[in-house]
Amino acid sequence: MNWFNVEITCSKDDVVLIEEIMIANGAVSISISNKGGESIYEPSIGETPLWEKSSVKALFAKKKSKKYICSILSSINYYELSISNLKDKNWIEEFQNKLKPKKFGDSLWVFPSWYDLEKYNDETIIKMDPGMAFGSGSHETTHLCLDYLESINLKSLSMIDYGCGSGILGIAALLLKAKNVIAVDLDPQAIISTKKNSILNQVEKNIEVFTPNELKNQKVDVIIANILALPLINLRDKFIKLLKPNGILIISGIMEKQLNKVKVHYEEFFSLQDIKVMNDWCLISFKRL
Repeated sequence: MNWFNVEITCSKDDVVLIEEIMIANGAVSISISNKGGESIYEPSIGETPLWEKSSVKALFAKKKSKKYICSILSSINYYELSISNLKDKNWIEEFQNKLKPKKFGDSLWVFPSWYDLEKYNDETIIKMDPGMAFGSGSHETTHLCLDYLESINLKSLSMIDYGCGSGILGIAALLLKAKNVIAVDLDPQAIISTKKNSILNQVEKNIEVFTPNELKNQKVDVIIANILALPLINLRDKFIKLLKPNGILIISGIMEKQLNKVKVHYEEFFSLQDIKVMNDWCLISFKRL
């Protein structure tokens, strides 16, 4: 079966209308992506912002001519319109072939669950499939966190993974011999994903999963938070209450241009230990005073 992909480049003000027109005319899926230069990293709570110049891609099972698409969009001032033929494939197999294992530090690996792991018996392996919840090691911020966890001694320590996403950092800590992990996230999908992935990696007995409102004020040896700069700034006082004296705080999700603001905000109560940078993203580690 052949599929037909219609791509329309438009202003953000016309995205929703174009999306509705495409669906009304038989589109089986819609995707929206950035067609301009700006990036959106920290939207306000409750907002789902779009890029000033956006691309709307609509997938059709039946052929649509350019003339027809132009006619149904006649009232909209879009920038570009293209139609391409997409041949059917085994999309699952195609996706799995492209997804490769990733190494962090000296011996920590993230593997898709379908890989044969027998020849990697001497390595520390996290089984993690991409999903709706954030975190499979691909993004620089997660990469920085996994590298850092692998480089420190976590044996017998307790840890909070604040903003746990897929649960990857908490699972990594347990596989690196941490005693127990408390995983925290606002997103119900992250809660589900963390529980599922902890079972997949056989660490579910040593990880508890909570929303922020359910979290008790119990003190731990390590806190790791891979979020974004603004929530990290707002969470400082909470982290002070949750971290033992001389405990380790690892925060990531900070853009390089935000580094100094975040660092200065924490240095009143924490001693700076290290800063790691990867492609304009930063990780900072502190010790609790």
